[in-house]
Amino acid sequence: FPSHDRGGFVPAIHDMLENIDGLVWCIGDDTIVNGNSLDILYEKYLETYPDLNGVCQPDDGIKGDSLITMPMCHSKIMQKYTFKGYNHWYADNEFTDIIKGLNLFTYVPESKMTHAH
Repeated sequence: FPSHDRGGFVPAIHDMLENIDGLVWCIGDDTIVNGNSLDILYEKYLETYPDLNGVCQPDDGIKGDSLITMPMCHSKIMQKYTFKGYNHWYADNEFTDIIKGLNLFTYVPESKMTHAH
């Protein structure tokens, strides 16, 4: 979904997740998965959050654990904690603050991605 057709990144996410009830991994089209990094991320997620109630973040090559840029989580977490009023900017900052504040964040540095701008 081109973001400009849906009014930005955040409305597009909410549109896409509307009918999904399960585990998702939200990444950009400029993400390169290195080796078995997705397997590592997935296994760590299930080990840490068997009830699917948290967020795992791989090493994105840019922000590390300071900003959730590539969240693996349940679709309902993305919907609940991503404020619909944003177009794009600051949605990830607020999401990160909320998830970290709820102690539902796990950084997975051994899962390495390349964020190829």
